[in-house]
Amino acid sequence: MPVKINIGCGVHLVGRGWINVDRYFSLEQLKAKKGQFRQAIIEKGAKFVQADVTELPFPDNYADVIECHQVLEHVRFHLVPRAFKEIYRVLKPEGVFYADVPSMDGLALDWLNMSVFPELDLNYYHNVMETIYGNQYGETGDGETHRCAFNMKYLNWLLVQAGFKNGDLILAKKGSQIHKFGELVKGSKKKVYRYDNLLCEVKKPI
Repeated sequence: MPVKINIGCGVHLVGRGWINVDRYFSLEQLKAKKGQFRQAIIEKGAKFVQADVTELPFPDNYADVIECHQVLEHVRFHLVPRAFKEIYRVLKPEGVFYADVPSMDGLALDWLNMSVFPELDLNYYHNVMETIYGNQYGETGDGETHRCAFNMKYLNWLLVQAGFKNGDLILAKKGSQIHKFGELVKGSKKKVYRYDNLLCEVKKPI
């Protein structure tokens, strides 16, 4: 059976053979379903490991698939290269890594566009600010803070430095239809991206 790791799982633990990883809470907190964790979902057969993406508790060449969705922007920027190298280490040769992160290029344009409004649009302001700085809510607020900005060139550099050579980088524009990406992101004809996103699908070489 393929080994699949969902890094930065949040309060939704996926079953179907996935190992869910998050740094900022324990399985006991999720099961208690109190406070910030009252909306926790634990699917049948879900596995959970409390760990940091920069120090994954898995052996070399372990996983067939690793997915990080809206996660890596939460890592302190000086530790981001280490996170990419850890993911590379844990993947098996020919294992696949899927990740998506906000595009800071797009967010910078969104921020500058506010200057053309004759009056403050508070909803727009909060939406852009939240995407740049993170939600920062509740008991896990520290984990919700955004600490690293990505653009296409930087994401490509991180992947190459880690050892990845083959794959695709995609710019998903704000307002475009959300499409299926990896196994964990389902496509939707009704939902669109809130902001520009960068997506990568890369394979560890043999």
